[in-house]
Amino acid sequence: MAVRSIVVKKPLINMMARRFPDFPYIDEWAADRGLFRIYGFVRKRPGYWYDYLTIARRFEDGKGALSIAWNLVGVGCNPDFYAWSTGDRWRVRTGIHYDWVDLFGPPRPQTKFHGPNQPVRYQTGGEVFLEEALEVLAEKIEQYTLPELEKLAAQPPSPELARWQRLAAQIMPQIEALKQENPEGYEEIKLWVKQKARRWRESVDEENIPEMVRWREEIAQLPGFAEEWNSSLYLRECVFGWFIHAFYLRP
Repeated sequence: MAVRSIVVKKPLINMMARRFPDFPYIDEWAADRGLFRIYGFVRKRPGYWYDYLTIARRFEDGKGALSIAWNLVGVGCNPDFYAWSTGDRWRVRTGIHYDWVDLFGPPRPQTKFHGPNQPVRYQTGGEVFLEEALEVLAEKIEQYTLPELEKLAAQPPSPELARWQRLAAQIMPQIEALKQENPEGYEEIKLWVKQKARRWRESVDEENIPEMVRWREEIAQLPGFAEEWNSSLYLRECVFGWFIHAFYLRP
């Protein structure tokens, strides 16, 4: 009988809440029939900037490991940690590359053998050492991830990133207020965005609901968008992509 992974999600969330309370758990993304998962933790900064701290879990052949998912760690102007493979214009990532190296690292967690990339083993067959692995992971976050995020946040934003921050500062308060004051209306708009995203052949300029029409009109007047709005379909498609993420939808 194949060995299955122990439960990792809840202990990981509990560790993050204890050690890094300003990074609440947001959501997860799964691939390879659930063998590979990424857990997203997002810290909100003033001015609608967001820090993305992502943890990957892989389990295969009776071995399980946790790692910092550097390909998604970064700073951006959207509350969703997930990034499409082509990259999103409203985020910037760290310079550390995501590489499993030895897929599952040493048999047991040993801090001195772990750099920023290397995974931390939490299970080998029936032998489980998740508590120890989570402590090592927390050390790695403190030693590598938090300083990288601070360096990114300290850099002056590029003109590209700055214009998306203006969009976030204009639109996110309205989405947050809608979610708090009218949860049913929020869910209706979220469903519409999801359905619109599935109709990928349909132009983003067509058949928009009143809320999206109003938001698009506001964005079209913002510096950085006003200059290109009418001439760039690609920009308008990117704006719709921002909304997909703002409602925590996945492709």
